[in-house]
Amino acid sequence: ALEYDEGTEKRMKINEILTKLPGLSMLERHKATRKIGCDRETTDIFFTIPDDEKEAFVKALLSGDI
Repeated sequence: ALEYDEGTEKRMKINEILTKLPGLSMLERHKATRKIGCDRETTDIFFTIPDDEKEAFVKALLSGDI
């Protein structure tokens, strides 16, 4: 059986949150979902960032600035 933990629950919510960010294209959203969800530390950081800063964080993450 797969272990279900808080991290799993967070990863399942990433795309839902990203969908609410108007400045992301569908492709950016999918790339960000994968990039954030595949790294536990990045997932934790994503959920601690204020909502109004998430889009800038995602853009910087995708561009390699962070």
